[in-house]
Amino acid sequence: MKRMLLVPLMAFVLTTASLAEDFLPLVMSSELPMTDHTKPNYDDDRDYADFVGRLYIDEIDIDVALYHSNSQEVVDRKDSAAYFDLSSARGDMIIADHNTHAFGALCTVKKGAIARLVNDNGVMEYYECAAVFKGHNTGKGITDWSGRSVVGEADLMMYTCFDGWQNVWVVLWQKTLSPEEQEKQSLLHRFGASMDAIIHSLLMDTKRPSISSEENEELELTLLNSTNHK
Repeated sequence: MKRMLLVPLMAFVLTTASLAEDFLPLVMSSELPMTDHTKPNYDDDRDYADFVGRLYIDEIDIDVALYHSNSQEVVDRKDSAAYFDLSSARGDMIIADHNTHAFGALCTVKKGAIARLVNDNGVMEYYECAAVFKGHNTGKGITDWSGRSVVGEADLMMYTCFDGWQNVWVVLWQKTLSPEEQEKQSLLHRFGASMDAIIHSLLMDTKRPSISSEENEELELTLLNSTNHK
């Protein structure tokens, strides 16, 4: 059985302009056996070069190994997705895999979903889904459906093919805090709001008018008279 191949982008060297200098082999189909490529296989993560960690998207049951490469071999291999950073000041990254492999459910992800990237040392980064749409793989870049480039519009881009290698689902992600960090920020915000209320109350107390000098003299006379009558 034939299946359509996902053709990964070539990584940037210095800037987004370098994409125009790279061209990809436009492999349309393959005779690779249709084995189960969707299940994770943790045992061989480090058997291949350039292993960098794993990607988890719990909401859609994605769990796949990441390899710092944009080669066709990486995306063809089971439990293996291509991961390559765009060597620019923005630090953009791309992850690509077949829709018959780990990214079969990628098009169903919803805005607000959380993706976790866990590197080989166990350090975890969190990303929040910002957009999901159909686009194109031009062989030199990723565009939206109208042909406008979307490279560099997010901290992380994921894509997988549908209806041929040139048509792709694109998902954009923005870096976010971990749930623990978000809870800490929320507590600090609530604590800060409470402190602001206390400080405001104290400031209002200091602004309350004191008694006038005439009222003070009258009070002193009243106290003096009260003492003399005893």
